[in-house]
Amino acid sequence: MALTLKALCITIYSKGKKLGKDDVVVVLLPDTGRNYLSTIFNDEWMEKNGFLSRNEDEI
Repeated sequence: MALTLKALCITIYSKGKKLGKDDVVVVLLPDTGRNYLSTIFNDEWMEKNGFLSRNEDEI
């Protein structure tokens, strides 16, 4: 993670010389998804909560 943040900072700094005062930089730092293993990465949970369909025609 530290190397990713360092590379991100270097990239923003080098590109920043070309940015104007009204430009916006958006940075997304996703997590690993470990906290969602029992929900969004679980097909049974997704189906039960209406996010996934087990219709054979759709597979």
